[in-house]
Amino acid sequence: SPRALFYRISYGLLDAEIPMAVLVLPMIDAVASGVVTTVDLENDDDSVLVIHSLWGLGVLLVGGESAADAISCSKDEPPAVIRRRVATKSVRMVAGPPGRGQLAEVAAADRHRISLDDHQALALAGLCRRAEDFWGRPLDIEWCLDRQGRMLLLQARPLALAADRRDRGEGRAEEPEVSGPVLLAGGERAAPGIGSGRVFLIPPGSGPDAVPAGAVLVCRDTPPALVMIMDRLEAVVADRGSVAGHFASVAREFGVPVLVNTGEATSRLAHGQLVTVDVDHLKVHEEASVPRPAGTKGKPARFADSPYLRKLKYIIDFISPLALVDPQSPSFVPESCRSLHDLIRFTHEKAMSEMFSIGDRRSTGRGSRRLVSDLPLTVHILDVGGGLLESAGPGPEISVDDIRSRPFRALWQGLAHPDIDWAGHGHFDWKTFDTVAIAGGVAPRESAALATYAVVSEDYFNLNMRFGYHFAVVDALCGPRNAVNYIALRFAGGGGDFSGRSARITFLAEVLGRLGFAVQVRGDLLDARVSGLDVPEMEKTLDMLGRLLGATRLLDMVLRDSDPVAGFVADFFAGRYSFSSSGSRSAGEPGDGSDNGGL
Repeated sequence: SPRALFYRISYGLLDAEIPMAVLVLPMIDAVASGVVTTVDLENDDDSVLVIHSLWGLGVLLVGGESAADAISCSKDEPPAVIRRRVATKSVRMVAGPPGRGQLAEVAAADRHRISLDDHQALALAGLCRRAEDFWGRPLDIEWCLDRQGRMLLLQARPLALAADRRDRGEGRAEEPEVSGPVLLAGGERAAPGIGSGRVFLIPPGSGPDAVPAGAVLVCRDTPPALVMIMDRLEAVVADRGSVAGHFASVAREFGVPVLVNTGEATSRLAHGQLVTVDVDHLKVHEEASVPRPAGTKGKPARFADSPYLRKLKYIIDFISPLALVDPQSPSFVPESCRSLHDLIRFTHEKAMSEMFSIGDRRSTGRGSRRLVSDLPLTVHILDVGGGLLESAGPGPEISVDDIRSRPFRALWQGLAHPDIDWAGHGHFDWKTFDTVAIAGGVAPRESAALATYAVVSEDYFNLNMRFGYHFAVVDALCGPRNAVNYIALRFAGGGGDFSGRSARITFLAEVLGRLGFAVQVRGDLLDARVSGLDVPEMEKTLDMLGRLLGATRLLDMVLRDSDPVAGFVADFFAGRYSFSSSGSRSAGEPGDGSDNGGL
């Protein structure tokens, strides 16, 4: 069930850790049923156990749909009944068709009569005390009394206590009473604590998913389905419900305050009203500050330090860290892999290297070919079917004229636009930027580690392009079916400082947005995508994308946050592409870059 999955995930339990048993159990036609807590939760007294009891099957009690009689018994030998509280019980669940129960009215004479007499209560108390002694800790025990007068224990589970949470540093110390106007008083303490937030009443026809994070949920009942939204709740106030219900039990484990059996919460508290729920003192206050003793963690620890997150923090060290960064390093070997990220990085790098080096082994007609062009780029082309013309022949080198791939040719046309200056540079101390500037802002030809790789077919290409210190990946499908055509771009890194890289990303995002791309930016990482275009529009967009990549290869080294990006965007769409060389903008214009060698 969804609530079982939430519970399992919240505790960080893997599928392999919870082998499922198939239990075959008889349906007992019970006279009375309920739950025993071997600690008095309302009074935090471990010398007393409390029997919660109602007529018929215990489904209504566990589901938080009905109040129940409460019989408190001492754990002395022999046990004794200390006090009784009789609830009004107008309906009961009885055994119906196989596997199901059905509602029935409680006889008028029984509605205000206690559902267990003292003799039955003391017999049950003795059984539950023995169970607690056997397990060595407080328990939450479901029980029933059958029509033969036998008292049966159905199931037991550890009982979550506020003291347990305090011992783990997750809960709160004893908190002072909240001050402020009282909107509601009374009820029963199902799960202790204090919570503040805005009242949320689930609208008719809606379910728990409608409840927002940080809400104080006000409801008629506390069904188990509410467990699924436990992490969103600051507190819960219910007209009815049970201290011994399933929801209350889980709420105690997660430290969410729950006040039940108030009788009138849904009519007294208004939707959207800011309130503070003080379950310890059975009160709901109008907007009030929550007193917190010094040194207590309060609510954030409920889920921030949950078993689920603790397990994630443990396993993330074996997944996320990246140690294998430089493919040319002697330590770039399988033995250096320390995480899943390292394994993926290593296998990807070696696969790419292997795939594109096949052609260097004189395997005629197979593997990658080197693209010979006037651009200062070392490009290896791998044809996966129809990407090259038959006239390309078997040699190790090809020219642009040998390429059939429609989308690749369109992008290359933009990169090779005559107004893009691949040789000019601004007035920089180029030694600072190594040999990158010598190669026009891209990796030098002799650097195999920084080469550009392309996988091509007739209507598809994937290009991994390294422009010096930054990296661009272009992936495109350009065929007759407009619905599946797309262009995807990822752009990251740079040789300039963060200010320059951020400014260039802003420029790229502006231009790509005007070209029809959906753009997402995170720091100096940009992802962009456009889809659904016909072939002519795809080719036109790829041409413009090629111009953009060529024009901005060194822009991060000269651009700053203070430079008006709008002027560069206007230049680009006016056909002025040489941003990385001097003289591309007239002196005195806004953002003319006069202290950067003139843009």
